[in-house]
Amino acid sequence: MNESGFPVAYEVAMRALPLDGLRKYWDGLEEVARREKKVVECVRMLCLADLFYLLVRACRRVDMWHPWIYARVREVEGSPDGHLDLWARW
Repeated sequence: MNESGFPVAYEVAMRALPLDGLRKYWDGLEEVARREKKVVECVRMLCLADLFYLLVRACRRVDMWHPWIYARVREVEGSPDGHLDLWARW
């Protein structure tokens, strides 16, 4: 587990998914959380573990569902130090 409480193996797998597989992955995790009545905990962990989830689902920025944005988010998550995030001001 990392600081988000999300298992590291799940986080690695999630970040390796192509954009078209990501929504299905999130839906599956949220469905399990609904059955276990732990939706808030699931959303909290996903927000801490996945910046793209935070952007698209939690902040409801569905206009950001774009391959270029997805690639930039994963790029920054993979190597956060030394990046000047001017693209975020676009």
